[in-house]
Amino acid sequence: MSKGTSLVEKKLKKILSSLEYTELDDYKDPKRWQTMTSNERELLGKLFIMQGHDLLDKGEKSALKSFDLAVKAAPKSPMIFFEKGQAYSTQKNLRCLNSACKAYDKATRLEPDYFDAWCQWAHALILVGELKEDGEFFVEADEKFRHAEKCYPRKAKQEKPNFYWHWGHCWHLMGKLSGEAIDISKALEKYKLAESYGANIADFWNDYGNALGEQACLLGMDNLFSEVVDKFRKAVTNDLKDFEGWFGLACSYMRIYETTQDDDDFELANEAFACASELDAKNMMLWVCWGQLFLLTGKSRRDVDLLYDSTIKFEEANFCESNHSLVLCRWAEALMCLGALQEDIQLIRQAEEKIIQSTNNEPENAELWYFYGRVLIEEGRYFSDVKFYLDAIEKYQHGFSLNKSLKLFHYGIAIAFYEISVLTGDQDALKQALKHFNELNQEESDLPPQFWVDWGNALYKYGDETHQKHYIEASLSKFEKAIALLGEDLKKDPLMVSCVYHYGCALDSLGDMYDDPAFYEKAIQLLGHVLQYDPSFSHARYNLALTFAHLGELISDVTCLEKSNEHFEILLNEDPEDENGWNDWGVTLLNMANLVRDPSLPDYTDQLYSMAESKFHQAIALGNNYAYYNLAGYYSIIGNYHAAMEFLHKTESSNCLPGVDEIMHDEWLEPLRHTDDFRHFITRFMREH
Repeated sequence: MSKGTSLVEKKLKKILSSLEYTELDDYKDPKRWQTMTSNERELLGKLFIMQGHDLLDKGEKSALKSFDLAVKAAPKSPMIFFEKGQAYSTQKNLRCLNSACKAYDKATRLEPDYFDAWCQWAHALILVGELKEDGEFFVEADEKFRHAEKCYPRKAKQEKPNFYWHWGHCWHLMGKLSGEAIDISKALEKYKLAESYGANIADFWNDYGNALGEQACLLGMDNLFSEVVDKFRKAVTNDLKDFEGWFGLACSYMRIYETTQDDDDFELANEAFACASELDAKNMMLWVCWGQLFLLTGKSRRDVDLLYDSTIKFEEANFCESNHSLVLCRWAEALMCLGALQEDIQLIRQAEEKIIQSTNNEPENAELWYFYGRVLIEEGRYFSDVKFYLDAIEKYQHGFSLNKSLKLFHYGIAIAFYEISVLTGDQDALKQALKHFNELNQEESDLPPQFWVDWGNALYKYGDETHQKHYIEASLSKFEKAIALLGEDLKKDPLMVSCVYHYGCALDSLGDMYDDPAFYEKAIQLLGHVLQYDPSFSHARYNLALTFAHLGELISDVTCLEKSNEHFEILLNEDPEDENGWNDWGVTLLNMANLVRDPSLPDYTDQLYSMAESKFHQAIALGNNYAYYNLAGYYSIIGNYHAAMEFLHKTESSNCLPGVDEIMHDEWLEPLRHTDDFRHFITRFMREH
C-alpha cells in the first residue's frame, strides 16, 4: 500500500482481493459515501458491480440492487456504467442485453470518446440482432463501430485488428440475414482492413473464409473459392487442431471440385475432411458434407464404390444425430443412386424407408417431398410400372403446394411424365413433360447439365414421333447448353457421353427431315467421338450405322453404306438377338445392292441381295414384323412379284403397313405397283382404311 492510502481504500482493496462481498454490507448506506473521495466511491461502485455480476450469474434478483448501488455510489463514472454493461452482456438474453445497451449509452454520454464502451455497445446490439433476427440492430451496431473508430487517435494500434474483425463480423451476420451480396461486401472490406493491421488467428481466418465463400455463392463466382481456400489454409496453419478451419477447407475444395471435376481437388477435399474428422468425429455436418462429396462423385462417375462409401458417411452422420431429416434425405439419395446403378430393388426400398421417415419428421419440408418423388421414379424404372410415376407426381405436387418458390418440382414432374411416355407411348404425357420443362425456363442459371439433357431428350422424342422438326431443332440448343456446362470433355462425366450421343441422334433425325447431308455429317462426327471414348456403347454404334446408311442413301455414296455395313456387323456379332439391328442391316445392304448394281458385276450384286434377304428373315425370326414390308420391297426389286405380294399381305396382317402415301411413293415397290395384284390390294386397303 502507498503511504497515502486511506483506511477506506485499504478496506475496499482487501474486499477486491478476497471477493468477500458480504463485507460490502457496511457500505450500502449512502451516508457512508459522503466522506469518501471520488476514487474511493468509484472503487466501491466497481465492487458493487462485481457483486451484482456474481448474483446475476446465480440468477439472484438482488443483483439489480447491487447495480443500483453502484451507479448511485459513482453516478458520474463512465467506467461504472461500462462495467455494468459488461455484466449484463454476459447473460445473452434480451432483457439483460437491453439493460447492457442502456448502460453503455450512459457511459458514452459521460465520456464521448470511450472507445471500449462504443465497441461493447456494438457487440451487445449484435447479440440482440442475432436473437431477434432483426437487421436493424446490426445497422445500429455499425453506427456504434463508426463512433468507436473516431476515438482511434487515443487508442493503441494493436486494437485495430480485432476492432475491424468484429466490425466485419457485424456485417457478415447482416449479410447472412439479408442474403444481400452488398452486406457481405461490407464485411469483407472490414476483414481486409483487419488483415492489413495484422489479424492472424484461426478464428479470424475462419470468419473471413466463410464470408468470402458466402459471397462467391451469392454472386455465382466459383472462381473466388481459390481465395476461400487460402483463408482456411491460414486458419489451419495458425492452429492445426482447428476443426472449423479444416471443415471449411474441405467444403471449399469440394466446391472447387464441383466445378473442375479434377481428381486432385477431390483428394484435397477428402484429405481435409479426414483431418477434420480426427478433431471432431461426432460432428453431424462433417459426415453429411463428406458423404455429399462421395455422393456427388459417385453419381457423376457412376461409381458403385464411391456411392457405397457415401452411404457409410451418412450412416456415421446418423450415429452422431439419429433420425435427423437432412441425414435421412441424403442417405436415401445415396441408397437410391446405388440401387439404381446396381439394379438392386432392396437398396431402393431402403431409400424409400428413409425418405418416408424424414417426411414423417418434417412433413412441411418441401425438399423432402422432392426426394420422395425421385425414389418413386427409380422404383418406376425398376418395375416399368406407371403407378410409381403417378405416385411420384402426387408427391411432387404436394411438395410444390408447401413451397411454390421451389420450381425444381416442375423438373421432377417433367421426368415422371417423360418416363410414362417412354413406357406407354402416350404423347399427351410427353406434352405434359414439355410443359413442366418449360416452366423452369426462367431458372437457367441454377439448373444442372442433367436438366438440359433431359429436356433435350423430351423435345427430340416429341419432335421425332410427331415429325415436327422445330421441336428437334429446339432440342439441339438444350444439348448444346449441357455440353457448355459440362466442358466438352467426354472423360470427365458419363453424362457428357449421353448428351453427345443424343445430340448426334437428333441431328440424324433432322437430316431425314431436311434431306441435308450436313446434319448427317455432324451426327457422324459426334457419334464417332462417343465410340472412340466408349467402343462398347452399342446404342451409339447402332445410330452411327444408321446415320452412315442415311447419308449414303441420300448422296448415293457406297463408301458410307460400306461403313454402315461394318458397324452393323460389329453390332450384331456382339448382340445377335437385336431384331431391329438385323432389319436395318438388311435395309443398308439392299440400298448398297441397288447402288452398285452393275451388269459387269452380277455376282457381287446378287451376293448383296442375298445377304439383305437373310438379314430380313433373321429379323422376322426374332419378332420384327416390320421386316415383312422390307422383304416385299426386296422381292419387288428382283421381280418376284408373287413373293412381294405375299409379304405385303403379311405386313398388313401384322398391322405394320405404313400410310398409303408412303406405299405409293416407295421406290422399292415401284415395279410391283404396275401389277394387277398390287392395284387390287391398294384399292381395297384404301377403301378399308
